[in-house]
Amino acid sequence: MRRTLPRIPLLLAVTFLAACGGGGSEPPTVASVVVTPTSSTVNSVGATNQFTATARDSDGNTITGGEFTWSSSAPSVATVSATGLATSVSGGTASIRASTSGISGTATFRVELTPTGLEKVSGDGQTGPVLVTLADQPTVKLVDSGGAGIAGKVVTFEVISGNGVVAPSTRVTGADGTASTSWTLGEAAGTQTLRASAEGFSVQFSAVGEVGLLAVRTLEVDDARLTLGYSRQMEALGGQAPYTWSIASGSVPSGIALSANGVLSGTPTSTGTSNFSLRVEDSAGGSATSNALSLRVCPGPLSLAVGEVHEGGLVSGSTCPPMLPAGNNGDRYRVAVFRTTTSPNLQPGSAGYTISTTVNFEQFNVSADHAPEFEIFRAPNPMRLANAYPPHFERNLREAAVTEAFHAEMFRQGEELYRRYGAPK
Repeated sequence: MRRTLPRIPLLLAVTFLAACGGGGSEPPTVASVVVTPTSSTVNSVGATNQFTATARDSDGNTITGGEFTWSSSAPSVATVSATGLATSVSGGTASIRASTSGISGTATFRVELTPTGLEKVSGDGQTGPVLVTLADQPTVKLVDSGGAGIAGKVVTFEVISGNGVVAPSTRVTGADGTASTSWTLGEAAGTQTLRASAEGFSVQFSAVGEVGLLAVRTLEVDDARLTLGYSRQMEALGGQAPYTWSIASGSVPSGIALSANGVLSGTPTSTGTSNFSLRVEDSAGGSATSNALSLRVCPGPLSLAVGEVHEGGLVSGSTCPPMLPAGNNGDRYRVAVFRTTTSPNLQPGSAGYTISTTVNFEQFNVSADHAPEFEIFRAPNPMRLANAYPPHFERNLREAAVTEAFHAEMFRQGEELYRRYGAPK
């Protein structure tokens, strides 16, 4: 009898082959991510830019269907949403990054805030006694088109009328874009004005000064000289004379005292700066306190014999100028000022810097009863010496040349860093 083979194993085999065969190709591998636009610049806080990310394989073909994770290198400058929308927060530069499958791409987002106006914040329309600092400081805010403050810009404050005083006269805007100053009214009654300016914009403040109240008229005192007698009368305004003076805070230099009738006098015994404020009382019981005052004691006159040479150091606007002894009638002084400059070589094929030293030479007469202060940077009609210098100038010339050579080397290293890494961001 003929037997028939079972068909079940055959059916299982066919089913197995169908399950194993017919599989598709593997998904493409991400080789790079391109973010567009590659860079974008906005000019105000709150401005936005939409970035788009594209994944590509090793052949540069676009890979679709992937999801990206977005991030900002500087969230304080710009934030970015899950869809690639960047929003400016403050001035600066941020890298916007898109990532997928462990591969990232970046674009640059610059926030270059452009000032569109200068606004008054506080300190306008005050009324106060003349010669007194107003309680509310004049404050301004430099803003962009969206009203956000712009930091790091210089604001200049200038008294327009009333002969008052501002301190400081320049300020740099803070993180919120504001800057302020102290305003001491002048002694004239009535309206006084102050102007604040920055980045081509300006605003004006006004205040009304009132006379009749007691005030300290003295706003600053002259420098004193070591070993020389000193005497300055303090002044008050308003109230009812006579006045009685005293030290309200701080101290005056050693050797100098304040009398009850307001005279600062004495002979200083040490150099340095003393800070203090004064109090004045009138016969009606009124009182007033001065603004902070500074009295600087500078070194005394130089001790020079005929033919002797004195070699000074660097002199700037914040240091005491040297004081020359009076000498005798007809005595004559010679003063030489050494100036060094560094300039790049501009000739084709040349490199490095040229260091030059100039000696400004001044000669003038003095009288026996006057000891002049010589302001180094105000010497009139200086003469330039050509090639020959007196022997005692040589050391000064060497020191000036070495100092300027150091500056030239700093310039050279700075240029080398610029060539290697580009301009600072």
